[in-house]
Amino acid sequence: MENKSSRGPRLVFPTWKSLIVDLISDYAELKGLPKSDIQSMIVAYNRKIEVVKRLIKSESPIISMGSALTSDANYFSGPDTMAHLEKLRSARLGTNEFYAIYDLAERRYSYVDPDVRSCLGIVPEKFTVESILGILPDSNLCHPDDSPHNIRWAGIAYLILSMPAFTFRSLNEYFKISFRINTEASLREDLRSARSAVFEKCCYLTICESLQSSLQPRFHIDRCAIYDKSSFTYVRPTFVSDFVQSEFLNILAFLINAEILGISPKHVLILEEKSRNDRNKAVANEINEGLSTIAGINDFEFTEYQIADMMSKTVRNRVAEVLNTWRKPKSPILANSDSDAVELSKILGIVSIPTKVKRMIYEGASVDSSKS
Repeated sequence: MENKSSRGPRLVFPTWKSLIVDLISDYAELKGLPKSDIQSMIVAYNRKIEVVKRLIKSESPIISMGSALTSDANYFSGPDTMAHLEKLRSARLGTNEFYAIYDLAERRYSYVDPDVRSCLGIVPEKFTVESILGILPDSNLCHPDDSPHNIRWAGIAYLILSMPAFTFRSLNEYFKISFRINTEASLREDLRSARSAVFEKCCYLTICESLQSSLQPRFHIDRCAIYDKSSFTYVRPTFVSDFVQSEFLNILAFLINAEILGISPKHVLILEEKSRNDRNKAVANEINEGLSTIAGINDFEFTEYQIADMMSKTVRNRVAEVLNTWRKPKSPILANSDSDAVELSKILGIVSIPTKVKRMIYEGASVDSSKS
């Protein structure tokens, strides 16, 4: 897969899919699960990822929200949804917050806090999942540049929340994401003048008994907050659970996103180092150090000229191509420089790389000396 030259040994990096399998295996072994359960997790992932890939690119990505209804994770019920909502509202700390309840079966918000009017400047009826995802013909809340990433991360979130071996307790763990919203039609003059704001959403699953007498996600309570647009960085989610599970959930989300986007681990490594070092020699040295200290590969080194060549001939174009595929702008976005490519990779959510993922990439690297 990765050639130093067409005739010499090849430096081979792992695929995103293989890294996902390794991570699932690591988590299952940590939990003391038998090998049969590990295989079941991998089979479940392979089935679910194909569904998510199809749905997030469909005309009705909202359907992907229903994937949690056929969930395979370990679920535990908790307090009544409305009673818990009242507790949250009574403990509200900021005037920029409001709440909503999303019905997974009906695929709509069954309740929207009246305070959405004072916080966001819209009537509750205008706060819909279609508008939040940015899939309406017009009058969307979600900024058009953030909509495709918001949809992709939503699909990834529901896949993860349905995976076997993970444990989710009702109204305990949550998924947090921030993105830009349009405020030009807001009833609030300050938001209308600002034209956009940052919308933060924390989604708490509600676990209920299903018709089959099994515990399944039924609703999620969304704690929503509005912030000044200057606080926005990139659309990238965070999973919050217990300390150990949180790490695995967030790493898995990164890997699934990378697999869906399809930019190779080698090129993502280069982009990662490019985000930290402008000079190609420094980038090459960092990658060579990782190959040596982590993978034990000392007879294969990148040069600054190879890094420059890959960035100019392959990586820049590939990152721009992927972003244009997702965002579908009126005119193509170009990566005219290395810094452009790094910025686009941050928008896509593949830079920065979690420390554990970076190590996994190096650990999976090898030199293939066989002749093709």
